[in-house]
Amino acid sequence: VFDKENIVRYFRGLYLTKVKDAVSSYLINKQISIMEINAYIEELSMHLQERIEPTLTEYGIKLVNFYVNDISVP
Repeated sequence: VFDKENIVRYFRGLYLTKVKDAVSSYLINKQISIMEINAYIEELSMHLQERIEPTLTEYGIKLVNFYVNDISVP
C-alpha cells in the first residue's frame, strides 16, 4: 500500500540517520555550540534540505520544503 503511513515508516530510519549526521557535521564545521543552535535554525533547515533532498530524489520523491522548528537540548 502506497500511503502516508507506509512512506513515513519506510523513510524514518533514513531520515533520522541523515538528519543526525548533518546536524552534527554542521555544528562541528561551523563551530557552533549546542546551546547556540536555535539561533541557526533557518540556516540549519536549508543545510538539512540540501543533504536529504538527493536521497529522496533517488526514490522519485521531491522535497519541496523542509523546516526545523526547534531543537531540544537535554
